[in-house]
Amino acid sequence: MKPTPQQIAAMSLPEFARAGLVARVKSDILDDEVVFASDNVPAESLRGLGSVVYRARELAELAACPPGSDALRIAHEVKRALGGSIQGVRPRGGQR
Repeated sequence: MKPTPQQIAAMSLPEFARAGLVARVKSDILDDEVVFASDNVPAESLRGLGSVVYRARELAELAACPPGSDALRIAHEVKRALGGSIQGVRPRGGQR
């Protein structure tokens, strides 16, 4: 049985990482549609989705961005332009 959006939102990040899920989300903060994918979803099933894909392990890094900072938007723009994965995010001139 497929979980509801409310059930997915209620999951902890470790639960989502193992759940085998792909969720398409319209982000008001990023003004873009993004895809959140569990870490155990095969990469080939994520190709061609037409949106920037964030794995659960990347969400942990993005969640550490200070509220109101530009770090999240900058990280998203870089990922959209270059692909790859988020390894760490810190505010400009800041330490993490």
